[in-house]
Amino acid sequence: MSDVFRAPDGVRGRGERWVKTSVSLRADTRMRLKRYAAAHDMKLQDVIDEALDAYLGKGL
Repeated sequence: MSDVFRAPDGVRGRGERWVKTSVSLRADTRMRLKRYAAAHDMKLQDVIDEALDAYLGKGL
């Protein structure tokens, strides 16, 4: 019953479909990202998504 409210595969948050991509990060940046995500009980992809929305501006 707990899966009833779960979003379909590939869909999260705002109802938009997630797609895979690949980027390279400096080791120190990745470690800081992991620490931030853990401290805020977030997934790495959610931290990156929010940071990119803030950087690029939502709705552009």
